[in-house]
Amino acid sequence: MKLERIERKQPRNRRKKTLILFVQMGLRKLILLVIITVCYRQSYSQAAWDINYVAEDAIDDNYIGKTVKIDFKKKQGVKDNSPHRFFLSREDTAGLRIDNKFVRFKEEREIYDDWGLYKEQYLESLNAIGDKTKLRISDCIVKKINPDSVLFTANIETYIVKRKKKEITGSWVEDIWVERNKLEGVIFKRE
Repeated sequence: MKLERIERKQPRNRRKKTLILFVQMGLRKLILLVIITVCYRQSYSQAAWDINYVAEDAIDDNYIGKTVKIDFKKKQGVKDNSPHRFFLSREDTAGLRIDNKFVRFKEEREIYDDWGLYKEQYLESLNAIGDKTKLRISDCIVKKINPDSVLFTANIETYIVKRKKKEITGSWVEDIWVERNKLEGVIFKRE
């Protein structure tokens, strides 16, 4: 009888050891899986860029017909410490003649060191036109280039803000001249 009990105890001990080894190996695999998943997610979520930039002095006849976004010059004395895209400042403003009226626009930029999408860049009027209506210039097509100015065909939208959402109320296309001394450059979508 003692012999039988010893034989029965050995398989139980083996089962415990096997279970412990299985749990340890499973735990190692789980930790490895978590590490790989975290590394993959970080690398997957980095850097989304689909924009290129051309400085004002490089805009020539090769850009006629290209769809771009206007980048105004910085105000005098404003420093932008961004090492990646120093030429894109969030405070740039300029006045443009829209529908025979002088309208002041500011740049709305969503550009960071690792993120910059073409569709998130636009110009927005500083003041409301009429009853809380604002203007937005999204895309422009370079139409003509002169030594002192550039003619753009601008896509202009009107919108009102309702409950923190911008509701587009209309749009039209208009030719606008921008003096080169107001231009820092243009942004265009990477192909």
